[in-house]
Amino acid sequence: MDFVALKMLTGDRAKYLGLILTIAFASFLLAQQISIFVGIIER
Repeated sequence: MDFVALKMLTGDRAKYLGLILTIAFASFLLAQQISIFVGIIER
């Protein structure tokens, strides 16, 4: 069952790359906002 799910996820290369880039961008934004918050709190 996991093989089928992985095959469906990676089957369409454009969707897969879009998903990976979206997750990377979201994690970058999360880290950015956390660093801004910590910088404000430490002042």
